[in-house]
Amino acid sequence: MIGSPQNLPLNAAKATGAAGPWRVLTQKQTNDAESKLADLKRQRAQLLVDATPEAPEVKEVDQQITELTNRLRSLSYSHF
Repeated sequence: MIGSPQNLPLNAAKATGAAGPWRVLTQKQTNDAESKLADLKRQRAQLLVDATPEAPEVKEVDQQITELTNRLRSLSYSHF
């Protein structure tokens, strides 16, 4: 959330044109999210060895993949 207290330093950096720290933080967040996404995709593939795509555990991982993919998209647009 843009107005939330935990985001105030980031918003201040963006508003004052301090792109350097903002981009570093965003790049770290992006790298972390991409790493987690790769882990979730590996986990999903492993689950599918013994389960179907309709299995609850696979659906749970699918939901996490969707949420993380959406987060990555928002990160890629949030610093422009």
